[in-house]
Amino acid sequence: MSPIIFTLYPLSIDTVGNTLRLVKPELWRKAEGYIRHFARRKREKECDAALDSKTVVLDDNAKDMREIHKYCVKELECDTHCLQLFKGEPTQYADYAFPMEAMLHDSKTHVYECWDTICDNSQIQS
Repeated sequence: MSPIIFTLYPLSIDTVGNTLRLVKPELWRKAEGYIRHFARRKREKECDAALDSKTVVLDDNAKDMREIHKYCVKELECDTHCLQLFKGEPTQYADYAFPMEAMLHDSKTHVYECWDTICDNSQIQS
């Protein structure tokens, strides 16, 4: 049996420094080092694996979309950067586990307050 080869390594990065998820700065600096090390080793080994950074666009980070893109692609050397719009279900993107019963309750759909900002910043250029 041939070994499994992973070719896509997704990372969730929602702000420069990933502060939105309350990651301690010293832990994030360590993670940045691992990400850069992976990118460097990938180049040295001429590996086809790709680092794919993903950002869930929220009202809190919409104004920073261009900076987040530059951070992911230029500073962290990710191969791709994907922007994802929030689908409206809080249990989907939660950083913590919801009780199983929460899935049975109606939820409010998220409505973006800064849709114009998101549209204006969607023309991202490196």
